[in-house]
Amino acid sequence: MNSAASLHESSSVGRNCSDAELSGLIGAFLDATDRANGVHLIRSRSADSLFKPSELRILREETDRLAGESPTPLRQPHATVVLKATRLCNLRCSYCNSWAAGPGNVIGFRGLLRRTLEAIRGAASHSLDFVWHGGEMTLLNPALVEKMIWVQEHYRPASLRVSNSIQTNGVAIGDRWLDLLSAIPISVGVSIDGPPHIHDLYRRAADGSASYDRVLAGLRALQSRNIPFGALIVVGRMTLEMEISSYLDWLLESGIHNVDFLNVAPCDDDIRAGVPDEEFVPVDEFVLWLAEVHDHLRREPRWRDIRVRFIEDITAAMEEQRSPASCYFSGKCFANVMTVNPSGSVSPCDKYVTTPASEMDQPLATGLVEAVTRLSTLQRGYGSDNWVEPDACRWRHLCRGGCPHDSQALSARLGAKLTCCGFSPLFDRIAAQLREPAPQAG
Repeated sequence: MNSAASLHESSSVGRNCSDAELSGLIGAFLDATDRANGVHLIRSRSADSLFKPSELRILREETDRLAGESPTPLRQPHATVVLKATRLCNLRCSYCNSWAAGPGNVIGFRGLLRRTLEAIRGAASHSLDFVWHGGEMTLLNPALVEKMIWVQEHYRPASLRVSNSIQTNGVAIGDRWLDLLSAIPISVGVSIDGPPHIHDLYRRAADGSASYDRVLAGLRALQSRNIPFGALIVVGRMTLEMEISSYLDWLLESGIHNVDFLNVAPCDDDIRAGVPDEEFVPVDEFVLWLAEVHDHLRREPRWRDIRVRFIEDITAAMEEQRSPASCYFSGKCFANVMTVNPSGSVSPCDKYVTTPASEMDQPLATGLVEAVTRLSTLQRGYGSDNWVEPDACRWRHLCRGGCPHDSQALSARLGAKLTCCGFSPLFDRIAAQLREPAPQAG
């Protein structure tokens, strides 16, 4: 079913389900299948059994509207759509600008549907990743994700590869979310910043209480359902001060084997205003720490199963003589990564959340491809070439100037244009490793 007409046919049978019934349906197919077949079972459901009557009406309106338009393809071969379905959150992390309280911070069904359909149509024969993000996604009904997977499956071209991932703080993963996450092939990322003395310093609950024990309970719940997950860890000053071997041992003890590290960075407003941030970890310091992590992982066999995204990505890129996959090294992240906000507007990643909306946000009335085209023109003003000398580093062909926001923050801190985006020490270590034989265990 890839047209509005076929949608109308599919909704002629079945009935609308309550939220409780939807949860029961998810549980029912868990007994009959594994995660690989979960998407197929969602696709096989009738529209009436999944969508509310008001949502079916909006679905018809949006598919009819797009059916009358010629699709304009996204130019990039791979795109990521970050779905900020909500900015409501049950934590108040010290370094976070992504949460907000009050009305208007949960995406409407029309906005979410329109951007999903536009992304699918625009992606043509490319690959497309949807990242469900917040705020905190698990505060919302998991049926929202199920509905959009149904839309993805019914309206994507056969040549389009679509994937989904979700980021959660892990403190409130209820049974219904666990049911869905265990039923479909969705990547799960959990935010946790280290042992309790580090994590609870940065990641407090809205009432000021510690959150580490609740996050660890969330990890255990995922593990009990055999749901694969990775950890998104923000590196602050306390992390840099901790002995790396102890930190890596904590990862193993916690059952964390896949890690994505990010540095604490100031918001865009603070960079422009020159406001100091005592927790700020400039990208050059962050990368020196990553290089030490790399060396520890290589030296000690007991850590051999820990995989760090930056290290894995750069290593594979060097081995396969290609560009790294991370958005940090794309050189055109404003076009490759688009964030859909709760209003339905489109903007770059959340590192620019405090940039004036009139400059960055494209309203819901602006088509997704048009919005991305407009945002990509801002790369000239915000791209790494503004902060990093284009030909000063021998790794430029791989790093492409690194993350423009990190480069801007470091350049502002040093008061000068950079000769390196900060990542050359890690590139150097990995290049040296690839020239040497791996150490033998024992």
